[in-house]
Amino acid sequence: MTPSDLKFNYKNAAEKTNKPAYYFERKSMKHWGDTMSNYKVIELENHYKLIRKRPVKEGLQEPAYFEKITFRYVKRIEFNQN
Repeated sequence: MTPSDLKFNYKNAAEKTNKPAYYFERKSMKHWGDTMSNYKVIELENHYKLIRKRPVKEGLQEPAYFEKITFRYVKRIEFNQN
């Protein structure tokens, strides 16, 4: 999964559910000084983790998580500590 694939699937899923797809909006990315080439996707068990290769404005470098099946953006995921 590439960052562009994730963006495409996230936007399509948002359209189907009539919800706004803010995460990859051009205006938002421009505000933070972000680009698609600055993203990398890591596949986890049930989620995709989107990370920034380099920090953007104000040192922002926190990852974002998206559900694998629905591509819904989730703020935080819980890891099993078994």
